[in-house]
Amino acid sequence: MSDDSCGKKCENRHWKIESPAYSRRVVQIPHQVIKILKGESFMSIAQRLTKDFYSHQTLQTLIDRKGRYFDYRSNFNYFKDDNLWNEKIARLLRSHGYRNFDKLILNQFDDLLFGGTPTLLQKRQHYYQTKVKFCPHCLYEAKYHRLLWDVSLVSVCLKHKCNLIENCPSCGRHIRIHDLIGGACTCGLIYANVVNTKTPVESVLSAQKVIQSLLTGKKKNIRIEGNFSLTAREYFAGLDMFSKLLDGFPAQLLSFDNLEASFIELNYNLIRGDKRDLEMINFISTIAHELLVSPSKHLASIVEAIELKRATKRTIRGKREIFDRMLANGKFEAHKKIYSDYHNTSNQEFARMKTVMPNELKYCSLVQARKILQCDDITIAKFVQLGLLQFVEGKFGSRKIMLVEKESVVKLAQRRKELLDVSQVAKLFDITGGVVRAIAKRNLLKMEHGKEKDGYGRRLFHPTEVYVLIKEVEKQCVQIPEDSLEWVPFRYRELLNRHYHFSYAQTLEAILSGRFSCGKKTTSIQTLEDVYLYLPELTKMLAKKQGK
Repeated sequence: MSDDSCGKKCENRHWKIESPAYSRRVVQIPHQVIKILKGESFMSIAQRLTKDFYSHQTLQTLIDRKGRYFDYRSNFNYFKDDNLWNEKIARLLRSHGYRNFDKLILNQFDDLLFGGTPTLLQKRQHYYQTKVKFCPHCLYEAKYHRLLWDVSLVSVCLKHKCNLIENCPSCGRHIRIHDLIGGACTCGLIYANVVNTKTPVESVLSAQKVIQSLLTGKKKNIRIEGNFSLTAREYFAGLDMFSKLLDGFPAQLLSFDNLEASFIELNYNLIRGDKRDLEMINFISTIAHELLVSPSKHLASIVEAIELKRATKRTIRGKREIFDRMLANGKFEAHKKIYSDYHNTSNQEFARMKTVMPNELKYCSLVQARKILQCDDITIAKFVQLGLLQFVEGKFGSRKIMLVEKESVVKLAQRRKELLDVSQVAKLFDITGGVVRAIAKRNLLKMEHGKEKDGYGRRLFHPTEVYVLIKEVEKQCVQIPEDSLEWVPFRYRELLNRHYHFSYAQTLEAILSGRFSCGKKTTSIQTLEDVYLYLPELTKMLAKKQGK
């Protein structure tokens, strides 16, 4: 933001502003400033400045007299360089001597909350950009807007130990920043006179103390269960991870520490579900904080609801990916132990199977099989259909238990690691993926899996089958001299350049059937590029095709 953009000139202790934004009119602005108060926001100082020095105008009309007024609901405390109104408001503040806006805008929290520049969805999740929330006791003490109120995670005033308010208690209308600075709602309610006597429960206050102290820099790190220390950035990344884990949960399953919930389903990701308000944000952030800092309290019940009861209305795969991230984090050892202990004692896991199946050492649970094979339940079901895995069924009480032979799972996992896809085979033979598929359809190269064989989504080949194909071709080859000019390489590009009418797959089929002569210049061939075709036969075949 340039300090020279306003075209200022000093004239008898007044500022003269010449700018296209002021439609050729000269506005006389007193050379006075109002003090920026503790924690005040960018829009708050602009609204207060307008109210004190331009009582006959609003901020909207003051910064642009051409009628292109910004939406009265807008709250520009998140600064964007390409935002027209951000720059106009900044220009107004500069004209009164204000220079550094870094501590007045929400951008200062980006590194802590996101580790960099946020996406549009992240800004919607974490910042208030239209409505505002406030503490009536703070407003009574000083009528200005605190920047921290615009961070979604901040839901409580720690000074007065009360919940913040985001809707007018009289008419239910969203609170706009210009009304807040003005002091009253359009229905006539004086915001500073609101009596807010409801004290948050201790778990909410505890979570808010950590969140706000890390946001303001009063704390640099926080200790979690397991005696590990998280930096502020690691804490907010973990809070976001566990908030996503809670997304889609029915609120009735999360009745922790007397937290009240008037909504049905949690909606953290803002994709679908109940409308997210301050009560829901308070609910999600408190439980996510507990899961992150003290997992022994509630993590096992969350794992049970997701893994066993499938209670969440989001995809189980997405939730398991979050669990995988949790297990991979070296600082979440306590979380990892609770997760594994739950599965070993409460779910269909190997340790529990010892009391149920007489030959349990041969078997593992479906959850273990999924981890070993690194696939989902749908893929495991397909392996069962193909006869690659066998289930053993038992019962524990009224619950049905499904086990899989562990040795067969390990062998299948090893074989899956060795398999080649179409692109890898194409690279080996220096041909295209389409040619590989044509060879496979002619059954010249046997598939392990594929649409034509077992309906599997991807065509996969075992390296031994590639080796078998090369050796079958080598059987048809005769030894030819090194300097022979009557033989040309059996290469895909070579056939294309000669405008050869047989496809690569047809030619390979002809070689294997003995209809085409082929040779080799080495004692053994390693790839199909080491094979040579007899040029007179190629020329004769080409002439025959052209003749037709």
